[in-house]
Amino acid sequence: MVNNHFNLNYLDFNNFSRSKYWVGYFERKGPFHDDLIDSSIAHVINYLQPSCSMYITLSALSYDDEREKDKVINRHYGDIYNKAKSRNLLLSLNKDYESFLYGESGLSVNNLTLSTNDKFTWNLCRLLMAHGGVLGEVLFIAFISQGIIVYPHKDTGFGVISMNSELRPATEFLSSVALDERFSIYMPM
Repeated sequence: MVNNHFNLNYLDFNNFSRSKYWVGYFERKGPFHDDLIDSSIAHVINYLQPSCSMYITLSALSYDDEREKDKVINRHYGDIYNKAKSRNLLLSLNKDYESFLYGESGLSVNNLTLSTNDKFTWNLCRLLMAHGGVLGEVLFIAFISQGIIVYPHKDTGFGVISMNSELRPATEFLSSVALDERFSIYMPM
């Protein structure tokens, strides 16, 4: 199910850009709009999924129902938010996870959720980008055959990590997003 290069030890859960083969990211250029969330997700799906539908989702997200006060956000994302909670994809905040969020300890394996080919992953991305009640940002989607890991971030976009020292597939993906003038890309290489 996984290749020899998918190694969680290469991921830095405290600072994703310090991960061993971190390549860069893309983000929206202007103000937040819901359609940019779907566009950023579409970039990932359209580029990475057509050649292979196999992906693994690794997440550690928690929730705080009191943090999102915007009625429009709650109305628009409320059903997804509640479904994520009922599926245990958003976990109730516990002391271990709170300690991780404040940088006091590492991420506990008890807070991790793993799934394969779960289409709800894209709804988790939407929640992470838009809903203030979602705590944490650990949501990695690993496209095994392409050797690319992506993770959504609050700036309406995705970070990109290669699973191995062959960075070309990851940089080509980011370069493809550069064609969309609504997003900017950053690659430090």
